[in-house]
Amino acid sequence: MTICGCQKIDAKTNRVLANVMVNNPSSLTNFFDNNILLYINPAMWNKLLLFSLVGQIRFVYKGGGEDGMFLLKILPKCKKICFINEPLYKYLVHENSLITTTDETFLEMSKRMYLDTKKFYQIQGGEYQSFFCLLDSYAFLRLGIGETTRVCFNDWRSSLRITKSVKRFLDCYFPSWRDSPYLSFNRSRKYGIKGLLVWRCRLLYKINLFPLFFIDYFLFTKIFRKDVRW
Repeated sequence: MTICGCQKIDAKTNRVLANVMVNNPSSLTNFFDNNILLYINPAMWNKLLLFSLVGQIRFVYKGGGEDGMFLLKILPKCKKICFINEPLYKYLVHENSLITTTDETFLEMSKRMYLDTKKFYQIQGGEYQSFFCLLDSYAFLRLGIGETTRVCFNDWRSSLRITKSVKRFLDCYFPSWRDSPYLSFNRSRKYGIKGLLVWRCRLLYKINLFPLFFIDYFLFTKIFRKDVRW
């Protein structure tokens, strides 16, 4: 797999907002000694794959989140990832997409997608066995933080109930999120503020205070007009 960087551009002013995914090593063969695979954007528009990696794997979900599930099914078959640390892909950011929201229906659909992906891992066996911890950590990052935060933006009063429900789901089906090395302090701090926020979110989850994170997130999006993608 080859992954290039991306340049985010304001669709209205044509101003460059950020260059992302441009600080990776030139290549990666040991997928378990760092958090690169956890934090890379799962979208497929900046990636090239050998067709032999894809095989019978397809995009089978509708409504969002399918890129991540596709990538998770590909990674265990991949032997090497090369990075081109240049923003070769231009991504237009529209004002109405800066802050996105979703609802509990989408959250429930996402849960089913993660369960389907876990079942896929169990059926495949072999090299997929060593990726279960990454799968659990990914579920916590994308579902537990990203999607749950967006749902609670729509329904602040239900935030505690929603996060407790997601926590029960993670504990039941993706339990290694609690002690995953991918979410440890030592690894998270190497990825700057975003990594430390992920570590803090895991701590807040454990003590049932994750809704406190929504306050930080809400203020950040209002002040800087940016939607952090988890």
